[in-house]
Amino acid sequence: MTVWTGLLNNGHVQRIEGAVWEYLWLISKVKTEKNGTGYVLNGRPIKIEELSNDLKRDYWTIRRHLEKLKKNGYINIKRAPYGLIISVNKSKKFKNRYDNSAKSDRERVGNSAKRVDNSAQRVDKNAKSELARLSSLYKYNKEYIKYIESIYEYWNSKKIITHKEIDYLTANRIIQLLKNYSLKEIKQAINHYHVALTRDEFVVSFRWTLLEFLDRGFDKFKDKEVVIENYATEKYKARK
Repeated sequence: MTVWTGLLNNGHVQRIEGAVWEYLWLISKVKTEKNGTGYVLNGRPIKIEELSNDLKRDYWTIRRHLEKLKKNGYINIKRAPYGLIISVNKSKKFKNRYDNSAKSDRERVGNSAKRVDNSAQRVDKNAKSELARLSSLYKYNKEYIKYIESIYEYWNSKKIITHKEIDYLTANRIIQLLKNYSLKEIKQAINHYHVALTRDEFVVSFRWTLLEFLDRGFDKFKDKEVVIENYATEKYKARK
């Protein structure tokens, strides 16, 4: 794939930032262009999992980057029953290359894409993977996404075990907790754990990942008084 060097100019780097790999992936999958708009895989619906598999990035990172590209006018996104229809604005991939041979190649790719899409639809019809459940759960609730990112950022700020990306299992566990607890209560539990782990007045030495904490530690650290009772030194309790 030839990359347009203009991507490095006019503030594109600052606007795109970490979404550059998703953008390049989309450009590489443009099969047809019309009036300066490039249609990814001929306009067939694609799933975020396709990008995730190729780019080795998690679902939420890619979703966030696609929203960034859309917000900054690089792409258009339309929801479809089997995924997202994405087009690239100001596409120049096929500039000066629209000859009969290229047209024939695109038609063959289009027919192949249709066959792949039909096959994928049959496979996905009864799919009940964790990722599919998460995707369905989040599709119409952007507040959940904000809460998950906020919890990840708060956890990483404590520098217990830092996570670079949001994974599906942890996101799912956060959803379950948000059904019964507020964002503030979850963050308070994280803070109680951090204090108990880092201060000499407490006897806590186990360092959990965020998922391990949510699964095994949340109930233990959500209440400050319970934390003091179970993990504070006798000297500290005497002062209280």
